[in-house]
Amino acid sequence: MLKKYISILCVFLTAVLWVLCFDPFAINEIAWFFLVPILLAQRDSEISLKRFFKLFLMCALVWVAILIWLRHVYPPMGYIGLLLLPTAIAAFYAPWFLLIPKFFAKIGDSFSKRIFLMIATASIWVTLEFLRSFMFTGFPWCFIAHSQYKNIVLIQSASIGGVYLISFIIIIFNLGLANYALHIWRYHKSRISNTKPTSKFCVEFYFAIIVFLANLLFFLNDAPKAEDSEYAFRAGCIQTNFVGFEKWDKESVDKNFEIISALSLGLKEANVNLILWPEAATPPVLPIIGSDYTKLFVEDIARTTNADMLIGNMARLEKDDSYLWKNSIFFISKKTGLADEYYSKLHLVPFGEYLPFWCKFLKKVVPIGNMEKGDFHYPLNIQVANKDYKVGAMICYEDAFPELGRAISAKEPDFLFVCTNDSWYGEEGGAYQHASHSAFQAVSNRKVLLRSSNNGMSCAFDEHGKMFPTITLRDVDNNIWDGSTKLKPLVILTNDSGAHLNPYTFKTMRPSPMLNDNNSIYFRGAGYMDIYFNKNFINKKSFYTKYGFYIPFVFMFVSAIFLFSLAKARFISKKA
Repeated sequence: MLKKYISILCVFLTAVLWVLCFDPFAINEIAWFFLVPILLAQRDSEISLKRFFKLFLMCALVWVAILIWLRHVYPPMGYIGLLLLPTAIAAFYAPWFLLIPKFFAKIGDSFSKRIFLMIATASIWVTLEFLRSFMFTGFPWCFIAHSQYKNIVLIQSASIGGVYLISFIIIIFNLGLANYALHIWRYHKSRISNTKPTSKFCVEFYFAIIVFLANLLFFLNDAPKAEDSEYAFRAGCIQTNFVGFEKWDKESVDKNFEIISALSLGLKEANVNLILWPEAATPPVLPIIGSDYTKLFVEDIARTTNADMLIGNMARLEKDDSYLWKNSIFFISKKTGLADEYYSKLHLVPFGEYLPFWCKFLKKVVPIGNMEKGDFHYPLNIQVANKDYKVGAMICYEDAFPELGRAISAKEPDFLFVCTNDSWYGEEGGAYQHASHSAFQAVSNRKVLLRSSNNGMSCAFDEHGKMFPTITLRDVDNNIWDGSTKLKPLVILTNDSGAHLNPYTFKTMRPSPMLNDNNSIYFRGAGYMDIYFNKNFINKKSFYTKYGFYIPFVFMFVSAIFLFSLAKARFISKKA
């Protein structure tokens, strides 16, 4: 009976630790041992349907906690999503936990077999994460690797194997710790019982240490150096902080334009070269393609601020007797105005922007935008500070899809741009979780990534996934400026090495997104960051960008070998 309660406690402990890995808690160190309790508790369990449903329930509850912000999306539909989505995700993880008894080697197994068992076990986890990127329209949200997005020292090997390799390394380390704990217990148990002691050498533990150190050495060999940085331009962001439905409210149109104009014009004080707007920045009822008013409004801001612009907006296109709507990114030149070329979102949000074909019967009860997806994904040709650039564009949660970011990076853009509206997530962990995927896109593809959000994480990541320092504009009373008061004059200074100082405190700036005085990302305001390119990565593709399409299939192949061996052993045992 005591063993049963200890097992339940260990399962509960792993569930809690799993949740704590991600924002809003973001204790990323926990990811390196969160599986140890359940691995040790479940290693001798039977593989049964009853146990599967218990583990399924545990996984579902974990994902309810991680995705608790979903309740804010299209209420009360968000609550339905909070029930269904974690249930679907649990279907991917529960089989892995069910197979835990098969993940431990037997006493006397060869070193090579024990190491293969670790590799196969971690590969199955990665394979299930990969499959989650495609099944049920795809939801590659919060892989275990994403918990490490602030830990740039340990995520650099993503440029080799993407987010999948980091997940693999984390699971390997968990398995190494669990095997080491089991090995120590067996060793001392044999000594107490005066039986033949097991070897002190735990190959799984040392293999995990070697993998971890190799990952660490990858950073040391490729660490960013100040002399490799080349200044490019100054980018400015605005956060209007409109709640999701407010943008669609026709009575709020004038207020929306007024706030966007004030925040954008304020960036002129900071001498920005490029102004970034979030997803669908202006009221969708007046799209930039389909409304001359919005087009002229935006072009006037570009001329007045003397800055080029990358903005999220809508395109309304006539088709027969109706309209097609596209969620898009546009470039506005301060010299020539709105560019003809624009990017339209390829991966639409199911149940938000469209209904999957197998759910058409829900059309009358689900609030959807009925969007049309884009038909190409090529870099946009733009000009910033009189220099030509190519931009890889992504909208909303498209940056969560590793393959989408890899595909556009393979077309050799100079940098990536993500515009999003995270106001749907409330003011909890959703926006932080979303930003973690942008960081991995930057590291995996070795591309600077600029990010603009309606409210949430407006920032920029360098090629190593480190945020550029961001300055939030202040008013004359030294409060965060929201566009309604007078701006405090900026004094642009640099230190001896040429790095820009905080214009308000004159101190060296630290990596950060736009923040208010409460260190919150949820507010109305404007800010800017100085963008540098690493000379070592200009016009070069990372290994992952070149060959990343094949990486998940390597893990799938190893998983298939292991699962086939299990099936074969079961068949032989039944036949005997």
